[in-house]
Amino acid sequence: MEGVHETVEEIFRSIKFWLQHVSSKPKKEQALSQSEKLLLRHFDITPMVSRERPCRIVKWAKPAIGRVKLNVDGSCSGNPGMAGGGGVVRDDMGRLAAGFSPFFGDGSNNEAELRALMMD
Repeated sequence: MEGVHETVEEIFRSIKFWLQHVSSKPKKEQALSQSEKLLLRHFDITPMVSRERPCRIVKWAKPAIGRVKLNVDGSCSGNPGMAGGGGVVRDDMGRLAAGFSPFFGDGSNNEAELRALMMD
């Protein structure tokens, strides 16, 4: 701690904060040991448990003949954080007609999604 002295209460709060942070990431129930479950229970923290989800096949569908399809996405590093987006336009044969990928600066993931959709 490089010379920093904390009270027992401050140490307790710090431990509880980090336990909550770590336990907030979903885990499979059997991944936690009995001692880990006991420790979390002691600090009154309920771990998030992930449920198995069936796999889904996701595929791109071509637009109708004579039409084009626009697919866009946006994301950020952190939320908010550095944001960007992009998109592609494909014809009815799936051929790339146009594409774009701008950097938006600081923003949220929702802002990045919307800004990518609104690009000229």
